[in-house]
Amino acid sequence: MLSGWKLPLAVCLVGSWLAAADAADYYVAPTGDDANSGTREEPFRTLTRARDAVRGKIAAGQTDDATVFLRGGTYRLDETVTFGLEDSGAEEHSIAYAAYANEQPVFSSGVPITGWRRLDPVPPDAPDAARGKLWVADLPEGLGRFTTLYDGHSRLPRARSKGFQPTRRYPRTRPAGWRNTLVFPKGALKGWPNLDDVDIQIIPQYPWVTNILPLASVDPQAGTAQTAVPATYPMGQTYFGVFPEGTLWVENVLEAIDEPGEWVLDTRQRKVYLWPKRDRPGETIVAPKLTELVRVEGAIDYDGPVDKPVKNLVFRGITFTQGDRWCWEPDK
Repeated sequence: MLSGWKLPLAVCLVGSWLAAADAADYYVAPTGDDANSGTREEPFRTLTRARDAVRGKIAAGQTDDATVFLRGGTYRLDETVTFGLEDSGAEEHSIAYAAYANEQPVFSSGVPITGWRRLDPVPPDAPDAARGKLWVADLPEGLGRFTTLYDGHSRLPRARSKGFQPTRRYPRTRPAGWRNTLVFPKGALKGWPNLDDVDIQIIPQYPWVTNILPLASVDPQAGTAQTAVPATYPMGQTYFGVFPEGTLWVENVLEAIDEPGEWVLDTRQRKVYLWPKRDRPGETIVAPKLTELVRVEGAIDYDGPVDKPVKNLVFRGITFTQGDRWCWEPDK
């Protein structure tokens, strides 16, 4: 008896969805044009253009629910699309940005990396295991530093060294400036030419905290380094014993590439190095340009509990992918 009810219900849902699609306020498609009228026959090309069109309807006085249907395909974002208080639906009506029936819109900030060539000659710092397996490509114009690389929708691991321990155990008191100072064993860190690209990942003092910190300077002779932003706690050995795998790793240096899929970025030379998982890099290697694809931003009252949130704004059936991870900066 249950199966007898499934077919009529499914037909009803599909019919309702298609009827709603016909009644949409605006349409967006990867093949559209922002100079178009935004109809199904003449869709916009960008989410930003659709947002601005909806703002016009809101400003004119919204009298019913508004829907923007997004056709299937990939939308490349160069800038974060921001929705603010002016994008809120009226108190009794909503604003919906929704996937068109049976289609999958995908928003990405990924920039394709092309022109791969086998690395020759291989730098002397490269591990023996990686020799003959490394490829290199030039960064596309306009693409800067990134900390994440994708093969399609799969995130590739950034090269990371074997774990080791800081050589100083800090007292329980926290001396001034020691959250920026690291004392390391001989040879563990170097004055790499592209030091701005190199990060350390560390468990500082307590085992429930991990920091990824950019390096500001390294003194190999003294065995000390300074980070560009302070760690959560002093960067000494933890009070909870020595971790078997260590509590400190170096990321994004060529000598740390020792497994397929790992990569390194050198912004000084504007090159990215990769040990591909297959015989050669495919056409789906992309680097993210943005950390935020879409931002919904109300008004925050930092002095009291009277924040103004964006209301009645809906995103449905949309995939957001290929963004960079958020980085800890000095002013955060």
